[in-house]
Amino acid sequence: MSDRSIRFADLKSGISNRSIGLLSAVLVSLTAFLFWDRMTFATGGTPTPPLDDTYIYLQYAKTFAQGDPYSWLPNGGYTTGATSMLYVPILAIFEGLGLQSAAMFTVAFCLGMTLWGLCLWMLGSLLQESFGKGPALIGLLAASGSGVALWNMYSGMDSALLLFVTLVAFKVCREACTSNHLKRRVWLVLFLLVIARPEGAVFALFLSVWLGLSRRQISRAEGWAPLVGVLCLIVAMM
Repeated sequence: MSDRSIRFADLKSGISNRSIGLLSAVLVSLTAFLFWDRMTFATGGTPTPPLDDTYIYLQYAKTFAQGDPYSWLPNGGYTTGATSMLYVPILAIFEGLGLQSAAMFTVAFCLGMTLWGLCLWMLGSLLQESFGKGPALIGLLAASGSGVALWNMYSGMDSALLLFVTLVAFKVCREACTSNHLKRRVWLVLFLLVIARPEGAVFALFLSVWLGLSRRQISRAEGWAPLVGVLCLIVAMM
């Protein structure tokens, strides 16, 4: 293949990825607007999460910002009510800026919307790479129109964060399967996946096994090292 052909292929791929990103942004903006409009209509104009679990995260974020990590009440000691060890400190950043109540849910909503948009972009790119433009378009429309998915992404919970970290971890591990050496980002994404949610620990185990099996011909010891690391981290968190 000539250099000109390679450059053209790269340009075409770049345009396709930008098109998927633009479509993802449009779909997320539309569905987020409809969700927000219906929510504020039902609550008389006040941004309100559709389930109580969101308030639990906001409470943990508040105490975290006050210097009591993962404590339900100030000076109450560590509790396990915050399912995601990663989501709480992210929300705590905004609590530390002085945001409270409805403003904090607005932050959680916008965070979920942003992460959901990035997830759609990655999903669309993966589908296009594997199956072509048609399946990618169908997949994007199906995912962005799923009521269950939208409720999870826009409820202020940690669902969008878990999905985003999972997709990033999959992408990084897929690249690492054929690389000569494991890069630090492999360890980083697996660590983030474990602390994102308990389900993330299961995903991290599967990805670690996949890495070990894929890299057994390159470096058996290095290939299975992530699995050992993930298992040690899970045990340490129990």
